[in-house]
Amino acid sequence: MKKLIILLCALCVVSCAGYPKPEKLDPLYNYHEAEKKNDYGLLIVTRENNFIGSGLNLQVYVDDKIEQIVKNGETITLELPVGVHEIRIMDDINKVSVERKVEISTETDCIVTYRPKSSNGKFSGQLQWELRERI
Repeated sequence: MKKLIILLCALCVVSCAGYPKPEKLDPLYNYHEAEKKNDYGLLIVTRENNFIGSGLNLQVYVDDKIEQIVKNGETITLELPVGVHEIRIMDDINKVSVERKVEISTETDCIVTYRPKSSNGKFSGQLQWELRERI
């Protein structure tokens, strides 16, 4: 019994000593990431959570390239290079799209909100575009 207790204690000590130590992060890494982000602005697209048209998804295109699909109640954030971009948002049921040229900068974020609605049994929605200064 005494040998079993000694063996268990030895196993506990060995197993605790085997955990890897946390790696030290390079302090310059975060600086370089922050410097890289200075050349990017944000496009934030929100599809409000609503029962009406809940199966309708939004496809977000930037410069004629699909970037992401936004589902009911989701918000996405895209980092885009500074400059003028053509943003197109299209629903995947009616295939109706809205295009707008937007200047992306480091001082402002482009925020797009989609509010679904229904009239005469047809689903549609309202897009609200806003440029908001960063805090």
